[in-house]
Amino acid sequence: MDIDDINSQLFIFREAFADLTDVVKGLDYFDEISPGHLRLLEYRDRYYGLPYLADNSQLFVNTELFEKAGLDVEESTKDLSTLLDAAKAIRKVGDDVYGWSISGNAAGIIGFVTQPHVWATGVDMMSGEVGSQKANITGNEALERMLEFYRQLWKDGVLSKATYSDAGTTWGADFRAGKVGIFPSSYGATVPAATKAMRAKMQTVLIPSWDGKRSFFDGGDNMCIPNGAPNPSGGWAFMQYANGLQQQQALPDGGYFPTRSDAATPAYRKKYPLAFGPLDAIDKGYAPQTLAYNLLNNQPSSPYFAMFRQAVFGSGTAAAMKTAQSEYQRILDQVQA
Repeated sequence: MDIDDINSQLFIFREAFADLTDVVKGLDYFDEISPGHLRLLEYRDRYYGLPYLADNSQLFVNTELFEKAGLDVEESTKDLSTLLDAAKAIRKVGDDVYGWSISGNAAGIIGFVTQPHVWATGVDMMSGEVGSQKANITGNEALERMLEFYRQLWKDGVLSKATYSDAGTTWGADFRAGKVGIFPSSYGATVPAATKAMRAKMQTVLIPSWDGKRSFFDGGDNMCIPNGAPNPSGGWAFMQYANGLQQQQALPDGGYFPTRSDAATPAYRKKYPLAFGPLDAIDKGYAPQTLAYNLLNNQPSSPYFAMFRQAVFGSGTAAAMKTAQSEYQRILDQVQA
């Protein structure tokens, strides 16, 4: 069974998947597997599947616009402060050029590209073990600074007016057209549809926190074997095949990343120059273990999405975080009952 990795815990917690700890840990490339994806398959020190493909968020930058604005990519993307300055400088390059782009009315995209700013500091929006988690919104400095950063981008006019209503239907089109300097996104939403000339202008960096640490969203798919499956050995054989180096190294052709860091060979880097950043820093990827991710983040009614909208486009960060704290806790209590 191939499953969105963020939903793996729902089934593992309810004992739906087979314990594969011994065979997973016995793989000769076990130490190369993405720890963030493995963590979503882990419960009480046992593993209930194997990662298959990665959908990681990164910052994509337009190096041509950075050059026109007189900016160095590495120096201008170190933390939220330097990013804000860079985005403002790029906005001045042209009336139709913007410093930053985000689909501000798409819950799943918002969670995918903004949470790593927080996770990079080592904190999440919830705390505790699966089954007894608590909301961690109010008093969360990294979260507050991220929301204030986006609010300032909006107030300063660095984000286009379309950001407010963009539900993700044309995600990345403005960046691929060369009109945006910085674009937090996925490989699949950015690279495959871009022209060869535009791809040559792109560079990627991991997503920074306010204090200069970095992270990225460990999205993607995991493979698992349901308990009671009639042919578990056949399932495991296919899982090993899908995780073979040759198969993993072809994943960018479909818009995804390998989940094995050893896939980033010299030949791979030459073929996919925009698809190895997360592999070189594979321990910095993260996605939360929880039974409630979709309810907390992905749905239009989710508290993370509502908090972001209110903080960035509405009444401000403090009120938004206070409301989100109670809504997070209500949902966690509901799913963990």
